[in-house]
Amino acid sequence: MSEEKTLGKVARDAWYRVRPSCPADWQAVADAVVAAHEARRWKAIESAPRTRQYVLAYAPERKMSFQVCWDHEWGYWQMMGGGKCTMEFTLWTPLPAPPKEASDAE
Repeated sequence: MSEEKTLGKVARDAWYRVRPSCPADWQAVADAVVAAHEARRWKAIESAPRTRQYVLAYAPERKMSFQVCWDHEWGYWQMMGGGKCTMEFTLWTPLPAPPKEASDAE
């Protein structure tokens, strides 16, 4: 599994790729940072993947987020661990990468 990209890592990686020396190069770095940020933003639930991929979905009535995936067979959101979810979701975002093991972090 790939390491989660922070905005700082995206900027660093983009900088090392292009070694900015002119405004156009700096724009490439800025574009990479903005793209990484946009990928993590909350989006309208209508744009959520309708796959077995779990996402984090926000239910305004509960003011909470839940891990859910779309169940094609039944046509509804399913909670992690199974079971139909009757809440209305308005927003979604990808799940973050799992944490590294303590021995990997050093």
